Amino acid sequence: MRIKVGTAKVSGRISNSLDKALAIELHARSNNAGPVYFGESDVGETKGREFMPGEAITLKFSDLSADGSVEMRFFFVKLVGGDKIDWTAILQ
Repeated sequence: MRIKVGTAKVSGRISNSLDKALAIELHARSNNAGPVYFGESDVGETKGREFMPGEAITLKFSDLSADGSVEMRFFFVKLVGGDKIDWTAILQ
């Protein structure tokens, strides 16, 4: 098991990695001007998980696939202006 950390600074895929995440924690920066969004490639204001400034969540994938993981390349964010979202992934 490994840990990978990063910060999404622009909208789009958070990682091109084929690494498989067992869990991911997402944290919207407290100084963000507004909400940021997390989801699949079509993430946006009407589709995806909204995070208000300072909000955080941990997603565990044990029930979502046969091996309990999701490839990092499937995670996307929608950011506005200079907003950021930090993430920490537990990898297989």
